[in-house]
Amino acid sequence: MATAIAATAKYADERQALKDGYVPHGEECMTNPFGVGAMNYHYVKQANWGSKDPARPTALLYSREKDRNGRRRLEAVEWMSTDRDQDLKTADDRPSMFGLPFDGPMPGHWAGMPKHYDLHMWAYKKNPAGRFHNWNPALTCPKKAPPRQSPPRSRARPLARLAQG
Repeated sequence: MATAIAATAKYADERQALKDGYVPHGEECMTNPFGVGAMNYHYVKQANWGSKDPARPTALLYSREKDRNGRRRLEAVEWMSTDRDQDLKTADDRPSMFGLPFDGPMPGHWAGMPKHYDLHMWAYKKNPAGRFHNWNPALTCPKKAPPRQSPPRSRARPLARLAQG
């Protein structure tokens, strides 16, 4: 764990994460579909996909809110690895790190993301459920506004076109 924290401390500055190839992915806030808790913004470095190296996490999780300088706060780090057979019912290829098995397999969280395993480490924000629990029960996502309905389009021809012919 010390290696992971030492290697990712520089990402407390969100600009450094972007400079090093971490890219915002998915929704700004993900609510646990199975119970309480949430995760905030994922910044993913595709080159680290499948890494089991504590110093090379696949994703950095940042706060939804921005500080007075317009930057997000680093909250957690995450390692992700593709499920070899893409079958949610088998787990013979489950990786582990820090003596803990990764969670999964699970469906992807955004378009194009494969079924995978992941391991979260809440190194920079307290998680009451535990440092390695995927969902943080202290976090909630804002309620999503219902989609805006567009006014119905008129099928009538504009008056100017009617006058012309």
